[in-house]
Amino acid sequence: PCWLMSHRNPDFSAERLLQILQSFPAANAYIVGFSGGADSTALLHALCRIRDQLGVPFSAVHVNHGLNDKADSWQEQCEVLCRQYGVKLITLRVDVQDGSGKGLEAEARHRRYQAIEELLTHGASLLTAHHADDQAETLLLNLMRGSGVDGLSAMPESRPLGKGLLQRPMLEFPNSAILDYLRRHDLDWIEDPSNQCLNHDRNFVRHEVVPLLERRWPEISKRLLLTRKAMTGARRLLETLSDDYIGRNLVHPDVLELTPHLIEDGELFTLVIRRWLKQSGNPAIPFYRLEDFCGQVMRADHNPNVVVNWAGSSLRLFSRKLWLLKESEIQPCPTMDWPADSTEIDLGGDLGSLVLAG
Repeated sequence: PCWLMSHRNPDFSAERLLQILQSFPAANAYIVGFSGGADSTALLHALCRIRDQLGVPFSAVHVNHGLNDKADSWQEQCEVLCRQYGVKLITLRVDVQDGSGKGLEAEARHRRYQAIEELLTHGASLLTAHHADDQAETLLLNLMRGSGVDGLSAMPESRPLGKGLLQRPMLEFPNSAILDYLRRHDLDWIEDPSNQCLNHDRNFVRHEVVPLLERRWPEISKRLLLTRKAMTGARRLLETLSDDYIGRNLVHPDVLELTPHLIEDGELFTLVIRRWLKQSGNPAIPFYRLEDFCGQVMRADHNPNVVVNWAGSSLRLFSRKLWLLKESEIQPCPTMDWPADSTEIDLGGDLGSLVLAG
């Protein structure tokens, strides 16, 4: 039998945007991530139409990555538009260098959020214009990376960011609905030519993979979003299971007690560790390294040499506990004068002393 799906896409409108924002955790101020592209232009315009009903102030932020010769011109266009709309615009410049090994696209995203995060006060919310097609692309990208239920849940509608929140109120709308909104209101936007560059993974998925899948399975994005919904439910159940274990066995924010049940159950072990690291703000361990570490812990029995290192952090087994450690820079040793008439010098604190022998 054929699986028929509705061809009716939800219309994007200022009124619907207001309903969505009212369903989100309350914010005392909004900051719109504004690149000047189609999606963020539609979001900013719609917010301006409902500013009286919002009940809280909002502003916009534009991040200039300096990666394109037109970057300064794009910033000026954003400044002009925000003046026309009567919206305060904050402009930020970031230095993007691919030193992380994850690619320029990922590094630019990291630097952008890092810069914006500093603007957020308690109760403030950053609004981004990610839409349903972005959501489907994220799911496919995470699938190619071998992600678990976290990655296959794709982007949440709301999550903590610094002191405030990151909220995505446009995730239910496909790109076509946003373009329809722009045409209805006769709005112009900036086209970034890098969005056509197939060297970027997301662009390759958008321009090559999704159209190919669409020819075989029409409305593939809707189908992928059904998978995302199922994975979100599974993720919440697994988080509850992990939180229950962590709540009963966390003896210190950086020390987790290991019960025999956890050591004997590899799937539960990896689930709990990934959740614990996420709660502590540490980057996730690559899955294959976590699996290897889990196997070593199961065979180790008190062996303190069982350790896994990644991204400036480490997990070490000792005395039936896991110890989460962060690498710290070695501080330079202060210069000290050695008195000519002395054979010993006190290093201060609890560092001991140096003795001249021979």
